[in-house]
Amino acid sequence: MLTSFGTIVSVSLADALGDEELHPEERAFLRGLEGARRATWLGGRIALRRALAAVGVSCDAILADDRGAPHLPARVRGSISHKETIALALATTALDDDHVGVGVDVEYDRPLRVDIAKRVLTTAELASLERFAEGERDHVVRVAFALKEAVYKAIDPACRRYVGFREVELDFRVITEPGEIPISTQLAPDPGPLAVRCAWSAATDASGEALIVATATASRMRVHAAERS
Repeated sequence: MLTSFGTIVSVSLADALGDEELHPEERAFLRGLEGARRATWLGGRIALRRALAAVGVSCDAILADDRGAPHLPARVRGSISHKETIALALATTALDDDHVGVGVDVEYDRPLRVDIAKRVLTTAELASLERFAEGERDHVVRVAFALKEAVYKAIDPACRRYVGFREVELDFRVITEPGEIPISTQLAPDPGPLAVRCAWSAATDASGEALIVATATASRMRVHAAERS
Protein backbone atom coordinates (compact mmCIF):
# COMPACT_ATOMS: atom_id res chain seq x y z
CA MET A 1 0.00 0.00 0.00
CA LEU A 2 1.43 3.36 -1.06
CA THR A 3 1.01 6.22 1.43
CA SER A 4 2.42 9.73 1.75
CA PHE A 5 4.83 8.31 4.34
CA GLY A 6 6.13 5.47 2.17
CA THR A 7 5.11 1.98 1.10
CA ILE A 8 3.48 -0.38 3.60
CA VAL A 9 3.58 -4.15 3.15
CA SER A 10 1.83 -6.64 5.43
CA VAL A 11 2.55 -10.33 5.96
CA SER A 12 0.12 -12.73 7.61
CA LEU A 13 1.76 -14.73 10.38
CA ALA A 14 -1.00 -17.30 10.01
CA ASP A 15 0.68 -18.43 6.80
CA ALA A 16 3.57 -20.88 6.71
CA LEU A 17 6.51 -18.56 6.03
CA GLY A 18 9.78 -19.74 4.56
CA ASP A 19 13.11 -17.95 4.86
CA GLU A 20 13.94 -17.91 1.13
CA GLU A 21 13.64 -14.11 0.91
CA LEU A 22 16.14 -13.52 3.70
CA HIS A 23 19.84 -12.74 3.42
CA PRO A 24 22.12 -15.57 4.67
CA GLU A 25 23.09 -13.53 7.74
CA GLU A 26 19.42 -13.04 8.53
CA ARG A 27 18.83 -16.78 8.24
CA ALA A 28 21.71 -17.37 10.64
CA PHE A 29 20.16 -14.95 13.15
CA LEU A 30 16.74 -16.54 12.69
CA ARG A 31 18.10 -19.96 13.68
CA GLY A 32 18.68 -18.62 17.18
CA LEU A 33 15.03 -17.62 17.64
CA GLU A 34 12.11 -19.77 18.73
CA GLY A 35 8.33 -19.67 18.94
CA ALA A 36 6.46 -16.40 18.57
CA ARG A 37 9.69 -14.37 18.48
CA ARG A 38 10.87 -16.36 15.47
CA ALA A 39 7.55 -15.94 13.63
CA THR A 40 7.29 -12.19 14.21
CA TRP A 41 10.94 -11.51 13.36
CA LEU A 42 10.70 -13.56 10.17
CA GLY A 43 7.43 -11.93 9.14
CA GLY A 44 8.80 -8.48 9.88
CA ARG A 45 11.94 -8.98 7.80
CA ILE A 46 9.95 -10.43 4.89
CA ALA A 47 7.55 -7.48 5.02
CA LEU A 48 10.42 -4.99 5.14
CA ARG A 49 12.29 -6.62 2.26
CA ARG A 50 9.12 -6.54 0.15
CA ALA A 51 8.49 -2.90 1.06
CA LEU A 52 12.08 -2.01 0.18
CA ALA A 53 11.78 -3.81 -3.15
CA ALA A 54 8.64 -1.78 -3.86
CA VAL A 55 10.64 1.46 -3.49
CA GLY A 56 13.53 0.11 -5.57
CA VAL A 57 15.96 -0.80 -2.79
CA SER A 58 17.98 -4.00 -2.51
CA CYS A 59 20.31 -4.40 0.44
CA ASP A 60 22.41 -6.82 2.43
CA ALA A 61 21.42 -8.29 5.79
CA ILE A 62 18.91 -6.18 7.74
CA LEU A 63 19.84 -6.71 11.36
CA ALA A 64 19.16 -4.42 14.32
CA ASP A 65 21.12 -1.27 15.10
CA ASP A 66 22.13 -0.24 18.62
CA ARG A 67 18.61 1.13 19.23
CA GLY A 68 16.87 -2.05 18.08
CA ALA A 69 15.64 -0.60 14.78
CA PRO A 70 16.39 -2.14 11.38
CA HIS A 71 19.88 -1.11 10.22
CA LEU A 72 19.42 0.16 6.66
CA PRO A 73 21.63 1.74 3.99
CA ALA A 74 22.17 5.50 3.90
CA ARG A 75 19.09 7.48 2.87
CA VAL A 76 16.81 4.49 3.21
CA ARG A 77 14.20 4.65 5.94
CA GLY A 78 12.18 1.74 7.28
CA SER A 79 10.19 0.52 10.26
CA ILE A 80 8.58 -2.74 11.39
CA SER A 81 5.63 -3.56 13.66
CA HIS A 82 3.88 -6.82 14.45
CA LYS A 83 1.17 -8.46 16.48
CA GLU A 84 0.32 -12.13 16.94
CA THR A 85 -1.23 -12.53 13.49
CA ILE A 86 0.40 -9.88 11.31
CA ALA A 87 3.68 -8.13 10.56
CA LEU A 88 3.87 -4.76 8.83
CA ALA A 89 6.75 -2.78 7.37
CA LEU A 90 6.99 0.78 6.09
CA ALA A 91 9.81 1.80 3.74
CA THR A 92 10.82 4.86 1.77
CA THR A 93 13.91 6.59 0.42
CA ALA A 94 15.18 9.93 1.73
CA LEU A 95 16.18 12.83 -0.49
CA ASP A 96 18.72 13.99 2.09
CA ASP A 97 19.94 13.36 5.62
CA ASP A 98 17.41 15.83 7.06
CA HIS A 99 14.79 13.08 6.75
CA VAL A 100 15.31 11.54 10.17
CA GLY A 101 13.10 8.47 9.95
CA VAL A 102 9.72 6.82 9.59
CA GLY A 103 7.67 4.74 11.99
CA VAL A 104 4.84 2.25 11.77
CA ASP A 105 2.74 0.62 14.49
CA VAL A 106 -0.12 -1.86 14.30
CA GLU A 107 -2.63 -2.48 17.09
CA TYR A 108 -5.77 -4.60 17.39
CA ASP A 109 -8.85 -2.39 17.61
CA ARG A 110 -10.20 -4.19 20.69
CA PRO A 111 -11.66 -3.04 24.01
CA LEU A 112 -8.87 -2.33 26.48
CA ARG A 113 -8.23 -5.07 29.02
CA VAL A 114 -6.37 -2.54 31.17
CA ASP A 115 -7.12 1.19 31.07
CA ILE A 116 -3.85 2.74 29.88
CA ALA A 117 -5.23 6.23 29.28
CA LYS A 118 -3.50 7.89 32.24
CA ARG A 119 -0.21 6.26 31.30
CA VAL A 120 -0.12 7.26 27.62
CA LEU A 121 -2.12 10.51 27.37
CA THR A 122 -1.23 14.08 28.29
CA THR A 123 -3.35 16.15 30.66
CA ALA A 124 -4.99 17.92 27.71
CA GLU A 125 -5.65 14.62 25.93
CA LEU A 126 -7.24 13.15 29.06
CA ALA A 127 -9.53 16.17 29.30
CA SER A 128 -10.51 15.75 25.63
CA LEU A 129 -11.13 12.04 26.17
CA GLU A 130 -14.04 12.82 28.48
CA ARG A 131 -16.22 14.00 25.58
CA PHE A 132 -16.19 10.61 23.86
CA ALA A 133 -18.92 8.05 24.42
CA GLU A 134 -17.99 4.94 26.36
CA GLY A 135 -17.98 2.84 23.19
CA GLU A 136 -15.54 5.23 21.48
CA ARG A 137 -13.20 5.77 24.39
CA ASP A 138 -11.12 2.60 24.10
CA HIS A 139 -10.82 3.06 20.34
CA VAL A 140 -9.50 6.61 20.79
CA VAL A 141 -6.96 5.49 23.38
CA ARG A 142 -5.73 2.70 21.11
CA VAL A 143 -5.43 5.08 18.14
CA ALA A 144 -3.47 7.54 20.28
CA PHE A 145 -1.20 4.76 21.55
CA ALA A 146 -0.51 3.53 18.00
CA LEU A 147 0.19 7.03 16.69
CA LYS A 148 2.60 7.80 19.51
CA GLU A 149 4.43 4.50 19.02
CA ALA A 150 4.88 5.30 15.31
CA VAL A 151 6.11 8.80 16.17
CA TYR A 152 8.65 7.45 18.67
CA LYS A 153 10.13 5.21 15.99
CA ALA A 154 10.29 8.07 13.48
CA ILE A 155 12.07 10.49 15.83
CA ASP A 156 14.35 7.98 17.55
CA PRO A 157 17.33 8.53 15.20
CA ALA A 158 17.30 12.19 16.30
CA CYS A 159 16.50 11.66 20.00
CA ARG A 160 18.30 8.37 20.62
CA ARG A 161 16.56 7.90 23.96
CA TYR A 162 13.29 6.77 25.47
CA VAL A 163 10.61 9.37 24.70
CA GLY A 164 7.80 9.59 27.24
CA PHE A 165 4.17 9.42 26.16
CA ARG A 166 3.55 12.94 27.50
CA GLU A 167 6.23 14.43 25.25
CA VAL A 168 3.90 13.95 22.27
CA GLU A 169 0.41 15.45 22.10
CA LEU A 170 -2.29 14.73 19.51
CA ASP A 171 -5.28 16.76 18.37
CA PHE A 172 -8.25 14.77 19.71
CA ARG A 173 -10.74 16.90 17.77
CA VAL A 174 -10.06 14.81 14.64
CA ILE A 175 -8.56 11.62 16.04
CA THR A 176 -11.61 9.43 15.36
CA GLU A 177 -11.35 9.94 11.59
CA PRO A 178 -8.65 8.00 9.71
CA GLY A 179 -6.07 10.28 8.13
CA GLU A 180 -3.39 12.70 9.22
CA ILE A 181 -3.62 13.89 12.83
CA PRO A 182 -2.10 17.21 13.98
CA ILE A 183 0.67 16.69 16.50
CA SER A 184 2.90 18.72 18.80
CA THR A 185 6.02 17.65 20.67
CA GLN A 186 7.70 18.85 23.85
CA LEU A 187 10.97 16.93 23.76
CA ALA A 188 13.43 17.31 26.62
CA PRO A 189 16.30 17.19 25.97
CA ASP A 190 15.48 18.89 22.68
CA PRO A 191 17.09 17.22 19.62
CA GLY A 192 16.56 20.40 17.58
CA PRO A 193 13.61 21.50 15.45
CA LEU A 194 11.76 18.54 13.93
CA ALA A 195 8.83 18.48 11.54
CA VAL A 196 6.74 15.47 12.57
CA ARG A 197 3.66 14.12 10.81
CA CYS A 198 1.49 11.14 11.70
CA ALA A 199 -1.62 9.41 10.40
CA TRP A 200 -3.68 6.30 10.96
CA SER A 201 -5.84 4.00 8.88
CA ALA A 202 -8.18 1.09 9.54
CA ALA A 203 -7.33 -2.40 8.31
CA THR A 204 -8.03 -6.06 9.04
CA ASP A 205 -5.86 -9.11 9.53
CA ALA A 206 -6.30 -12.39 7.65
CA SER A 207 -9.10 -13.45 9.99
CA GLY A 208 -10.99 -10.19 9.52
CA GLU A 209 -10.16 -8.71 12.93
CA ALA A 210 -10.02 -4.91 12.96
CA LEU A 211 -6.61 -3.25 13.11
CA ILE A 212 -5.28 0.26 13.60
CA VAL A 213 -2.25 1.06 11.42
CA ALA A 214 -0.34 4.20 12.41
CA THR A 215 2.46 5.80 10.42
CA ALA A 216 4.80 8.71 11.10
CA THR A 217 7.67 10.60 9.52
CA ALA A 218 10.16 13.08 10.95
CA SER A 219 12.54 15.55 9.31
CA ARG A 220 14.98 18.10 10.68
CA MET A 221 13.95 21.71 10.15
CA ARG A 222 16.78 23.95 9.01
CA VAL A 223 17.06 27.10 11.12
CA HIS A 224 18.80 29.95 9.34
CA ALA A 225 21.08 32.38 11.15
CA ALA A 226 18.58 35.23 10.80
CA GLU A 227 15.90 33.12 12.54
CA ARG A 228 18.23 32.31 15.45
CA SER A 229 19.16 35.92 16.15
